[in-house]
Amino acid sequence: MTLNGNEFTLSNQALEAMATTFWRTRVKERGRMLCRDGEITASPEHIGGRWSITTRNCRGKMEAGDFHTHPVGPSAPSWWDAFSILSTSYRHHRPVLGCRGAKADGLIRCETARRVPTLAELQYLKTKRRRMRGTWAHDDPEIAKYLSESQSFEVRKVPEFIKPPAPPPVAPRIKTEELVFATSMFKRYTNLDTGETRVEKVY
Repeated sequence: MTLNGNEFTLSNQALEAMATTFWRTRVKERGRMLCRDGEITASPEHIGGRWSITTRNCRGKMEAGDFHTHPVGPSAPSWWDAFSILSTSYRHHRPVLGCRGAKADGLIRCETARRVPTLAELQYLKTKRRRMRGTWAHDDPEIAKYLSESQSFEVRKVPEFIKPPAPPPVAPRIKTEELVFATSMFKRYTNLDTGETRVEKVY
């Protein structure tokens, strides 16, 4: 997916892991780190509380963001979800991905930072944190303005997105024959799978 000009390619493993975490969610939030090593993969699952979660451990890979579930409410970002995207983007000096899944709407929804906030901007937002618990990001224009547009997809369609691995290439079966004449020699190559033939002059 492309968000605000930043490319985030979710691997089949990440999509499967996110869907698995989504379907396992009951009362507590569950989540995974999203780690980049070429494509984006997902870390082992973590279990949080009813309203919050801490994810960690990309095991030496580059941190690309995180995914967690909302047992209650929609997949839209909470104020604290938005703050996490911004603070993590500031820490890594680049926009990171923030995704959530919610059974209330059956979606996985993702955003990134429109730009990495400055330290002064982040410190100002920190002064609001305690009183913003339980608030959705889109209810506060002061933090919503930092988020990119959302991209979302239905979790039930994840199996359709996952591409089967490409089969290994199979070398063609070639039969080689030498055609020798008094003053010349040719080689005839026959593809035993397709029946196609090719003749080359040797001399």
